[in-house]
Amino acid sequence: MIKLCCFAIGVSLILNVVSQYSKEYASLAELCAVIGISTSALYLISQIIEYISSKTDGVSSEYITTLIKIAGVCFCISISSDVCAQSGYQTLGKILTLAGKAEIIVMLLPFVTYMLSRLSQYL
Repeated sequence: MIKLCCFAIGVSLILNVVSQYSKEYASLAELCAVIGISTSALYLISQIIEYISSKTDGVSSEYITTLIKIAGVCFCISISSDVCAQSGYQTLGKILTLAGKAEIIVMLLPFVTYMLSRLSQYL
């Protein structure tokens, strides 16, 4: 992770210099850096998924899949909302965040149903 942080700081310093001469090349270099960092992040996420899968022997795979999807929605919404806000469209970013929260609630409904059925068994 420290390597990624150092890489991002180095790229941002280089982008500041390059953007003074050519905004187009700076945007292209930024896109390349984002793709590189995203690839590293996806590798880390795949390791997390493998670890979670190995530690959840007694849990239904449906629930694990749903949790992984929820984590993916969180990442996508967070990144997209930040991009919208940095582009000057804060309202769009906030509405996107609201839609993401609603999506997560919908995805959690099977968990809530399961928990309520388990709770009713104990009462």
